[in-house]
Amino acid sequence: MAKENPLVTYAKYSAIGIEFAVAAIVGVVGGSYVDSYFGTGPWGVFIGSILGLASGFYRLVTVMQEMSTRREQQNNSKD
Repeated sequence: MAKENPLVTYAKYSAIGIEFAVAAIVGVVGGSYVDSYFGTGPWGVFIGSILGLASGFYRLVTVMQEMSTRREQQNNSKD
C-alpha cells in the first residue's frame, strides 16, 4: 500500500483543529443569540460555550479513533 502524502496528513489534522474551533464559536454565538432573545444574561453564552467545547472534544476524539483504526488496518495489511 502506498504511503500517504504528507500534505494530506497535514490537511486532516488541520481540519480537526478547524472543526474544534468552529464548534466552540458556534456555541458562543448561539449562546449569545439565546441571551439576546430571552434576556438571560451571561448564562446562554456560558452554556453555549460549554456545549460547543464539549461537541468539539467529542468530534476530536471520534476522528482520532477513526484515524487510529485506519492506521492499524494499514499496518496490519503490510504484514
